[in-house]
Amino acid sequence: MSTPTEHEHCKMKLNNHCQSQRDKPTPIYDTVHEGSEHAGTWKSSVSIQGEEKGTGQHTTKKGAEEAAAKAALEAMGIPVPAQAQ
Repeated sequence: MSTPTEHEHCKMKLNNHCQSQRDKPTPIYDTVHEGSEHAGTWKSSVSIQGEEKGTGQHTTKKGAEEAAAKAALEAMGIPVPAQAQ
């Protein structure tokens, strides 16, 4: 079993936070690839209940989503896991 990266902790924490809410909103990721097939960048935004909460970019799709989750946590005033600071 692999160890989660620092940003995976952020994505997991965002999901757990949403699940703890009364109406249990689901984070929705909109992720697109820009640039060439082999050297492009992935850009992601995460929305909760239709409101964009964070954006991020990375060389991988997963990394972009994790970066967006970290930005969302910070924007919402939720402490970011120590590994991601």
